[in-house]
Amino acid sequence: MVTTDADPGIEVGAEELGVEFGRLMRLMDRTNTHSVTRRRDGLDKAAFVALFKLVEDGPQRSSCLAESTLNEPSTVSRHVAHLVELGLVERTADPDDGRATLLAATERGRQTAANILHRRNQNISMLLADWPIEDRRQFTRLLARFTTDFERHRPQFLAMADAIAAPEGDS
Repeated sequence: MVTTDADPGIEVGAEELGVEFGRLMRLMDRTNTHSVTRRRDGLDKAAFVALFKLVEDGPQRSSCLAESTLNEPSTVSRHVAHLVELGLVERTADPDDGRATLLAATERGRQTAANILHRRNQNISMLLADWPIEDRRQFTRLLARFTTDFERHRPQFLAMADAIAAPEGDS
């Protein structure tokens, strides 16, 4: 562990990286907000995530979709209702349990997701156009490593947030 002199609990580079991530998240959030307000269908990022998971992972129950998108079931239910209304997702009977419902992307939903992914990849390509190929590969490798570590530490982050949010005397 290599920490800063100012705060022995903070790794070298963590503050700088935190600043850059904050800057990136604000830019992405503002860009997403701008895009969503101009979309005729009113789909937001969370609805896209649900659609992408259905395209990527195939038909699944709403509870499984909520878990895989890290959302509350009621939130997923709202997004799915909108996706169904738009014809991007359909509900079908679960062949293993006729009482249960599976959610699946429709052909229109799969095409919509493909179009969005294509546009996203064009945007990233434009951003990286001046980067040497080795920088692109290294950035991808490091970002994947960072994301994997974030996933691994997420339960700890949530526990710390819960501890901070708990009223005094409840710990």
